[in-house]
Amino acid sequence: MAPQFDDIVGLEAPRPELARDWQRQRATARELCARLEGGYDTQLLADEVGMGKTYVAMAVMASTLLGRGGRALLVTPSSSVLRSKWEQEIRSFSDTYLLHSRRCRSLRPLVVRDYWDLLSNLHDHENAPMARVHEETLRCVLLSLRTFAVRKEWITNRHS
Repeated sequence: MAPQFDDIVGLEAPRPELARDWQRQRATARELCARLEGGYDTQLLADEVGMGKTYVAMAVMASTLLGRGGRALLVTPSSSVLRSKWEQEIRSFSDTYLLHSRRCRSLRPLVVRDYWDLLSNLHDHENAPMARVHEETLRCVLLSLRTFAVRKEWITNRHS
């Protein structure tokens, strides 16, 4: 049986003064995970600055990756400073909030630097949830990725 959210994401905050915020963030992450399980593959996580969206998103990613064996794609700005910050946040969250007794592995960022690297990482692994992605949606995503790659001049605009 696959580990559930409570087997992966810790109940306690690392410091007492963070407990209230962590409980709210954790409850939000549990709700998002329940919606994912219910078939809602796309969700929007939005709130004011400083409300913990980063940790909510990482708790959902941890539950998805470590519980169901899925994959998550986190798109960040191309700035090396922001990319490094996200890598650090992922490692810190993994060390602080994931349950060590049940965790056989931690969250590890995989930095994708270009269009072809992204495509190869999308296709190098078996991914059962991809069966839930409809052909029309997949075409839209691939067209968006291609348009982005053309704008970044990673590929040309030729239709070959």
